[in-house]
Formats: sequence, C-alpha cells, structure tokens
Amino acid sequence: MDVEPGISAEAITIVHVATRLDELPRVGFGVSVGDVDGMVRAFVDLVNGPCGGIHGRTLDLRTLEVSALGGGGFDIDTLREAACLEAVEVHRAVVVLAITPIPGTAAGCLGLMNRTAHVTTAGVSDHDLIRASGLVQSLEVGDRSGLRLAVLTALDQGLLDGATIGIVLPDAPQRSDDLVAAVVGALEGTGLEPTTYQIGCEGTTTCRVGLTTAVGAMVDEGVDVVIPLLDMTSLPWLVLEMLDQGMPNPLFVQSGLDGQGLDAVAARVAEFGGTPAGDFYDGALVVDTSATGAQRLDDAERRPFDRLCALAWAKVTGSEVPLVENPVDDVHRSVVEACSLVRWLARAVDDAGPDPSLLGLQVSLANVGPLDVPNMRPTTVDDRHLRTLQVRRYQHPCRAGPGFGESDGCLVPVGPPVVMDRSGIAVTGLEPPRLPPDEVRVFVTNGSGLGGMAGLTTRLLKDAGYDTARPGNAGSVVESFAYYRPGHLGDARGVREVVSPFLRVEPMPSTTDFVPQQSVSRVRSADVVVVIGADLARRLREAG
Repeated sequence: MDVEPGISAEAITIVHVATRLDELPRVGFGVSVGDVDGMVRAFVDLVNGPCGGIHGRTLDLRTLEVSALGGGGFDIDTLREAACLEAVEVHRAVVVLAITPIPGTAAGCLGLMNRTAHVTTAGVSDHDLIRASGLVQSLEVGDRSGLRLAVLTALDQGLLDGATIGIVLPDAPQRSDDLVAAVVGALEGTGLEPTTYQIGCEGTTTCRVGLTTAVGAMVDEGVDVVIPLLDMTSLPWLVLEMLDQGMPNPLFVQSGLDGQGLDAVAARVAEFGGTPAGDFYDGALVVDTSATGAQRLDDAERRPFDRLCALAWAKVTGSEVPLVENPVDDVHRSVVEACSLVRWLARAVDDAGPDPSLLGLQVSLANVGPLDVPNMRPTTVDDRHLRTLQVRRYQHPCRAGPGFGESDGCLVPVGPPVVMDRSGIAVTGLEPPRLPPDEVRVFVTNGSGLGGMAGLTTRLLKDAGYDTARPGNAGSVVESFAYYRPGHLGDARGVREVVSPFLRVEPMPSTTDFVPQQSVSRVRSADVVVVIGADLARRLREAG
C-alpha cells in the first residue's frame, strides 16, 4: 500500500520517458547513442542491487516510450502529453526522467499541470523551469536563455556587425514565439532587426513545408546570418535547400536547442547532405552546456566521474568501456548523462530520509547542491543554479582530429568554458580544486641536458610545502611539462605557480617511456610529474 502516490514501504516509483530513437533511421537520421533506456536501468540496478536500495526502499523503474517523429494522425505534442498523463495517472510516478530530451509541452504537463518532478538533460523552456518552482530541472539552461547567450556571444565576437539576420522557425507558435523574442531581446539596441521565415512540420518533428519559399526569400533579402530553430531531422534539409538555390554561405548561430551542440546531431548535416553540406555548415557557432569536443583539446583532462560511470556501466552490462575519444558513436556521453541523472535522483532520495514524503522528495531533488555531470563542469541544483557554457565552432573537415560518425566534421571548443548563474551572469573564481601542498606528491625530472635542474626545482617545491620525491632524469626535451593525474589539474596549476609560468600543464601520459626504468615507480606514485626541458632550464639557471 502506498504511503503517498508512488511511495510505498518497499519502493519509490520513477518513470523513464524513452524517445524511440530507432524510428530515426526510417528518415535517414539514425543516431549512434546506444540503448539509453538500458543505461538508465543499469544504474538503477546498481542502486537496488549492490547498494541495497536507499533507506530500505528500491527504485521501481518503469519505462514509457514516446515517438521521435510523430505522424500517423497524431501531433507530436499530443503523443508527448499522452506519455506525461500515463506516467502520472497510471504509474503514479514520483519522478520522471528523460535522458533524451522531450521538448514541447511535456515538461509543462508534468511540472505545471500535474505537479510531478521532471529531471532531464535539456529541451526545457525557461517558462517551465521558472513556473514549475523547482519541479522541472535540466542540466542545460532553458531554451530561451541558451539562445540568448548564443546571440550575445556572436555579438561580442563581432560576428553580427552589419549582418542581415534570418530566423528559421517551425510552425509551433507557443515555442517558436518565445525563442524569437529571446533573439530580438538579445539584439535590442544594436540596430539589427531579424526577419523570421516559418516552415511547416505537419505535426511531426521534420519541418519541410514551405522550405523552398523560405530559402528563396532569404536569398532575395541577402541573409548572411541564420539562426535555425530546427531539430536534427530538419536542419539538413534547410542546408540542402540553401545549396540548391545557390545561397552564399551564411554564419549559423545556434544554442543547445534540440541537441545541436552534440557531435551526434551536428554530424547529420554532412552525413545527410555529403561534403558540400558539411562545407556549407563549416564555421557554425554553437553555445551550450555540454562537454562536446573537450577531448579534442590538447590539455583535455579525463574526468574521474566520467570514468567511474563508464566503468560501472561496462561492468554491469558486460560491455566494453565506452571512450569519449570514440569518433564512431556517442555512447560515452549517453552513459555519463544517464549516470548523472540517476545519481542525482539517488542523492535526493537519500537526503529525503527514511520516511520521505512526496513534497520532501521534490524539495530534495531541487536542492542537491553541486551536481556530478559529464566532464565534471561546475553545475549546481540550488539557489545559484550554476551552469557551464561552452562556445564551439563546427569544422568541416575537422582540424582537431578525426570527424565524427560517417562525416569529416566535428565540433571544437573555442576558449575556456564560462560558468553562469541563474541570472546569466558569469561567475569567476571557480578554479579546479586544489589539495594542500603537503598532500600533493610531486616528482621532478630533468630532460634539459643541464645538470642540477631537477634538484633545484625539487627544492623550490619542497620549500613551498609540497611532498616531493627524489629527483630523477627524463628523456631529452625542449619544452617543459607538468603532468597531472585525473583530479589533480588544480594541483598542477599550483606547481606551475611555484616553478614557472612556462610549464605546460598536460594530463599524465598513458605510458612512462619518458623516464628511465629506475624512475617509473616514482612517476606512478606521483600526483604531478614535472619534466624540465631546455627552455625552462635556461630560465631557472639565470634566476639563480
């Protein structure tokens, strides 16, 4: 017998709304993200099995499938609202999860109309986030905020100077009008007035009705910046129509709306339209909260939380450990997102105590504080509502490694990520965490060819309070490095502050062949390994 709807003495009912991604190949847009519902179930099984549940209760996971395309006589939002009502009225869900976002009216149906908690990765309007009073939560910023930040970024970079801007939107007035208002608001006072071009969707997610007319009007009016409010099944058609009509290459400005900040989605333009479409889309500016492309940077760090999730999922399912570097699929991201949302839920259930009420669970879910998310970027679920935004450019062909999927293109971060609070103001002072120096083991090696440099540097660090190993040698190098283990990026930066700003901070190499055999054990026991090269040795000697 339920103590409250969805809460019994034995279990708490949660529902995962799984989008039928297997429908997408029918229209040429399959996405290689893996079995998302299976991922959610694997992490719930970890909570219920090895962990024995939470306060004596298990998580009773139910799955509801919803169409990815719509059609068949039913409007896509009607299908999504039907899933909402089934979750609430049939399953009496305490929390509804969605790893693959369910944009449109579903979030409002859950959080506003039925007062049911909804936790997702993205695809939620600012209107629903605000009016739901904490019942609707997302890893991504609200759709309107994300688009506004994308436009402001383009303005700050001078990309919109003298531009003729066109907004391409689907015939979904409730959502589209709100997003257009966000663009207009961001452009206020600049003298730039965007023109809207609407295309029809016929109740589905693929919008092509009137596309030829819309693109023809953009060509006639000299549009050179395009803000497409379209999903992955519609954007490639827009690009192809622009190519067919000989439209000069515009700049595309986008947010995380409908997943456009993900490699698995952005790649569809070139996969569907071929090399000409990829080249046409080259240079697109995308701003969102995902970690897409971070692994392509030279100083990328493999985050402990991501690895924890990947290893746990692989062990439970008997699968290979997914890798973020894999250019073929996006399974790693899906796994870590599923892990993040289930962990978020588990923490809230734990915080609600051994005798949770429905209200108590809802309050806990909206106040878990710092949240573990993909790439461990600063994110909180509290009154600060911190989210981390990243600017990316689409490259075709990719100049930062192999292209994603069956295309030659990729999304590459530009500049460092920026942490924003709920008001959209950048937050400073959020450096990676650092341990006290005496808790950081540092091994200094000399690869400069100039004697005594490792000893000199070791003394500098020891005087600064670091736990130093006996200095050693390294292979001959010109450039100097501070290599760090996962979780010790902040400590490596601290070491650089003591030694020299010319130390290049990098993740620890996967092999130890940069030192002789007798030094391998010291590398393996160190949190940070410093390699003094010829460049830094000269400076250290001159400094005395």
